[in-house]
Amino acid sequence: MGLYLAGYWYHMAAIAGTWFFADPVKDLDISILRDNMLNPILGIEDCAQRGKRLDYIDGNQNLQEISELVDVGRYQAAIVLFPPTVKRILEIAEMGRTMPELSFTIDDGSSLTVSLS
Repeated sequence: MGLYLAGYWYHMAAIAGTWFFADPVKDLDISILRDNMLNPILGIEDCAQRGKRLDYIDGNQNLQEISELVDVGRYQAAIVLFPPTVKRILEIAEMGRTMPELSFTIDDGSSLTVSLS
């Protein structure tokens, strides 16, 4: 994960013991962020709800464009997440689990074809 705040980029890494390798859903960046920062520290319980304190931007924007949104005052900070791998998505699906909200998107006009056989 990356954090842009006050003109600087920071690499954020979860503290040992705060993520759960045995649970592939809780091991996703979005789950670690939600469970360890957004909810307990910032009090944001519904991470899918855009509002006054939380927004989502197009994942196709580069880091320069994202940092400019903070620099011009549109946002106070930006957090970027690494997308889950296809292997991880399939692993979670094969377990009968679902991906957390906002953990990945498929842009309009693109397609994804998967054969599980």
